[in-house]
Amino acid sequence: MVQVRKQYPKEHQYYATALSYLAHAYEKQRLCKKAESLYKQTLAIQEKLIGKEHLAYAKALRSLANNYYDQKQYEKAQPLLEKTLQIMEKKLGKGHKAYLLSFTALAYNLKRAKKYAQAEKAFLELYTLRKKIPGTTNKESFESAQKLANLYFLLGQYKKAVPYSEEMITLAKAVGNNDLVYASALDNLALLYDKMYAYQKMEALYLESKNIVEKKLGKNHLAYARSLNNLASLYAKTKGYQKAAALFLESKNIVEKKLGKHHLAYARSLNNLASLYTKAGACQKAAPLF
Repeated sequence: MVQVRKQYPKEHQYYATALSYLAHAYEKQRLCKKAESLYKQTLAIQEKLIGKEHLAYAKALRSLANNYYDQKQYEKAQPLLEKTLQIMEKKLGKGHKAYLLSFTALAYNLKRAKKYAQAEKAFLELYTLRKKIPGTTNKESFESAQKLANLYFLLGQYKKAVPYSEEMITLAKAVGNNDLVYASALDNLALLYDKMYAYQKMEALYLESKNIVEKKLGKNHLAYARSLNNLASLYAKTKGYQKAAALFLESKNIVEKKLGKHHLAYARSLNNLASLYTKAGACQKAAPLF
């Protein structure tokens, strides 16, 4: 940086670029305040050199906005992201990748700021845009649906989340129904049904997910233990205590083998079994597990 100062005046593009690189380095060290100061200097230089409608100026805006986001200063980040979008829409159009990435950043910023109505509107527009853009991949469509499903889940609007979760399953299955992403999508839909007390719809989803995890990772993997635990929890809620006990025991044994008896996950496994035995009226079995 010292060498750049000697070679170039402060109102030079190379100087602005060097400031930006240094700011990025500070951010990697979590020195966000130092980075903020440099990003502001970069923005001021870019404004003077190229004006407020240039893509390089938009990039500087986005960098400063990201810095504010990392500092949880969402109110400061929002107008910068909105201005970034205006420039990118004018210069690149709404179908450009850079526009979509900045729009996604704005949507997340609104979500973190708890401006949920605005966040919903932004995520819905992104979802619609993705549908219209030729060449959109299944992965990109999956992510758009996932953002809406996650938002509605956060807000407790489970019925609204269901169609997007179902779409995630369809898109993941198009890639391959033995894929772990597909298994995760099945689990997410089951969790929504759980929140809606629609237990009868959950078993098939958890069973299919468990079978995929078993095939991909084997019966000694912690992810398989989680699948067993999900299914066991369902059976416990629907009074299928014998089925639940067998699955909780199998899950506990995997956790013990992988993590040992002193791990928190093992303690949770014991607690799950103890709670189940208590519900089933088998208090003698439950007592030594607590």
